[in-house]
Amino acid sequence: MEKRYKKDVLPELFTIGQVTKPHGVRGTVRVIPETEFSEQFENLKSVFLRCVNGEILTLNIKDVKNSNRFILLAFDGIDDRDDAETLRDAQVLIERDEYEKLSDNGLFFSDIRGFDVFSHDDVFIGQLEDVESYPAHDIFIIKTNEKSIMVPAVPEFVKNIDTRQQKITIHLIDGLLD
Repeated sequence: MEKRYKKDVLPELFTIGQVTKPHGVRGTVRVIPETEFSEQFENLKSVFLRCVNGEILTLNIKDVKNSNRFILLAFDGIDDRDDAETLRDAQVLIERDEYEKLSDNGLFFSDIRGFDVFSHDDVFIGQLEDVESYPAHDIFIIKTNEKSIMVPAVPEFVKNIDTRQQKITIHLIDGLLD
């Protein structure tokens, strides 16, 4: 069932993905997740969608499929490609409380964008500008004073993410900043 909300009565919402386009002819949409744990989508019963026109809907989830870099979502009441097309480029949101129930200390990329990045010996490197998703693993894009560098978002490189201090500590390898 679809609900519509006025902006002044919305709960605190948090972005977990972005609809890219319809997938197939039965109302399914492709979503790029903005969480490092895309399996969390499977635990959701409903989500909020912020459409490109600013309207916010809440839709019950009918089906979830994980497809490589995308999540395929089907909603109750969105039954064909034309309905799905109206959701193109919408942000997928959940209530913050719902996220905290689903996560095992997982972070959304939008939570850590802009964090300061330091080497393991506490030398400032730059700021986390973006996170790009690839099949093997995600990549942190770190903006230094001179350029952007790419660091795999894996435990061998990312040693700590401190949300209170908004600080990420990474293991620097020789030549990374050259």
